[in-house]
Amino acid sequence: MMFKKKLIAGLLAFNFAFLGIGPVFQKVSPVNISYAAEDDATKLKTQKEQLQIGVDDSVNIFASETYNLIKKQSLKANYVEALEYAKTLLNKENPSYEELRNATIALNNAKSEIREYGKKILAVQKLKAAVEENRITIKAIKYLMNTYPAIARSIGPKANAIIEKSNRVIANAQRIISQFE
Repeated sequence: MMFKKKLIAGLLAFNFAFLGIGPVFQKVSPVNISYAAEDDATKLKTQKEQLQIGVDDSVNIFASETYNLIKKQSLKANYVEALEYAKTLLNKENPSYEELRNATIALNNAKSEIREYGKKILAVQKLKAAVEENRITIKAIKYLMNTYPAIARSIGPKANAIIEKSNRVIANAQRIISQFE
């Protein structure tokens, strides 16, 4: 029994002495503290600059064709709300890092929503233009075939194929447009 106690005591002493396991108190020097404070100040400054860039970009957003095409007022209101909050934080004397970060995220998310919705609007406009273009093509071919029967006989199968293709394009485009609107 005595031998076990001495063995355990020896192992513990060896453990503390050579492996450094024991009271684990990290020495904190003033140098480490100043680096941490410097790092926090740098993070805060960087975050504030990122938010300022987002606020400055609002001029481009408001002037964009996409923003002006959007009829969904909730998207516009969401962006304006995020922008106003960001401006308030930038004018605040000591905003926290988290406040700045959250405002930057909210502003970027609102901007992304506007951009994505705008892409859909532009795509729908292109589809509407394609529908109109194909309708004009169909009218032109029918006009040619009715006005010039000799030409109609020579290009009849090709003209009918073009009309069928145009009708398919119109049907697909209208189906997609109806899903969006």
